[in-house]
Amino acid sequence: MLTQEEDVEIHALRKRGWMISDIARHMGRDRETVRALEEELFERLTWVPSPSTSATVYR
Repeated sequence: MLTQEEDVEIHALRKRGWMISDIARHMGRDRETVRALEEELFERLTWVPSPSTSATVYR
């Protein structure tokens, strides 16, 4: 499990254009751990509510 500080640093390095393998080497973590964290972030940012839970749309 990653600490919050590691999580923040990984996101900052990805934003700067670092490759996943370079981040993993720098952080001393497995590439798949870094990749899974990135996928989790992507899912959180692209979540769309289902139609049953969204607000009513008036036309």
